Amino acid sequence: MITIIIDTNFFMISHKNKIDIIGGIRMLVSEEYRLLTFTGVVEELESISRRSRGSDGIAANVALELIRREKIGVVESSGDVDDSMIRYVDKEGNRNIMVCTADAELKKRLRDYGIKVICMHSKNKLGFC
Repeated sequence: MITIIIDTNFFMISHKNKIDIIGGIRMLVSEEYRLLTFTGVVEELESISRRSRGSDGIAANVALELIRREKIGVVESSGDVDDSMIRYVDKEGNRNIMVCTADAELKKRLRDYGIKVICMHSKNKLGFC
């Protein structure tokens, strides 16, 4: 089974760009998978939701609802979320992990570990970067 980790910014692009990230992942990954995120991601989304009244706040609320509705697993993290992802990848090994992110620096770090990265292509499609 493949573990697919979703980053904060990836959740946010879902609403902002009207992308069905769950459907997009289903289209890209034919193998059995489970979706995960980190407590740090949930905390970031909650913070954005509380402090932003505009489209960011709405996107964060939609993301939090998506985590609940899709029963996305939440892994305990501490410190910087990107560092937590790298530690998780390092601990679990890279064979069955993919990460969904729009963060250029995180993509680079993940590629150094041989991790497949799912990102947004054009304005409304997901693909491997």
